[in-house]
Amino acid sequence: MFQLAFDPDEKWSNLYREREKNHLYKWVGVRKGGELINIYERDGEDGVLKFADEKMTSMLYEDGREPHFIKFQDYVKWKKGVVSEKQVLMSALLLTISSIAFTIFKNLQLGLSSDGNGIDMQENKFKGHYALWKLNKRGVDGENLIHLLLNREQQVCYEIARILLKRYPGLANDLYLGDEMFDTQTRLLLLSLGQSALHLAIVHDDYETVQLLLASNADVNARACGNFFLPEDFKATNRVTDYQGYAYYGEYPLAFAACFGNKDIYDLLIQCGANPNLQDSFGNTILHMCVINYSSVSYLFILHFNNEVCLSWLRTVMLDNTNANY
Repeated sequence: MFQLAFDPDEKWSNLYREREKNHLYKWVGVRKGGELINIYERDGEDGVLKFADEKMTSMLYEDGREPHFIKFQDYVKWKKGVVSEKQVLMSALLLTISSIAFTIFKNLQLGLSSDGNGIDMQENKFKGHYALWKLNKRGVDGENLIHLLLNREQQVCYEIARILLKRYPGLANDLYLGDEMFDTQTRLLLLSLGQSALHLAIVHDDYETVQLLLASNADVNARACGNFFLPEDFKATNRVTDYQGYAYYGEYPLAFAACFGNKDIYDLLIQCGANPNLQDSFGNTILHMCVINYSSVSYLFILHFNNEVCLSWLRTVMLDNTNANY
């Protein structure tokens, strides 16, 4: 079992210091407060747009006009500016080890076909993608202002996020890039790679923001595939037994919607081209995720409205579920 040899308390101290210096957390606090919230409550949409023009535009690629393609080299360069070189190497190594571990145990996992079709387990978890917010202007977890706002779970923050998305549609595809938390049980950095604003809006059942993100060309098949989103037993042992996890929802936005029972959002994602046949890193499809999360309502809903795609999986899913009970 690979473990990171550094003190988690030191890491949290470093994160605290970085947050104290970073302007984003003054604009929108992680849990409460923030200059931008005060401006919106005082001056409304006009105040937010004025703030964006004066302070945000310089933090965006091409002043917000054109997204920039983020490569793995860009990610590594950004990481070196946020954490020590040792932690950068550990994070990169963790990406590789996770891929190897997936390959070693792929035959034990629910939903993987015998011929190994579906997910390429050897591919690096980092995916090149377009983004609008400059990497060196982001928060300590690689988040932008939209992510902070949607994480607050407050209606006023959702409203501000939608104002900014309408002004800068390119922000729809920015992803979390950092190591979101340190698990004190497994002593592993849990990478939150790939989490998008679309994932966050689905988790919070925010249909209006999901609709706006999709209209802004958000990637409907983006994958939240960092270690933070793995089943709990896999984090500790590199082996899956029950697929239970605090944030294991099948990686894709459509799977997130199914796990949370968001039928309207699920339909909207399908209409915008989401693929219900995609498998996550464990080979699980949406129907598998419904079984894992005991979501019978979502299960029946998916079968009813997408039977031409999903019925082919029904027999396999039911057989897997039956075997799991013995």
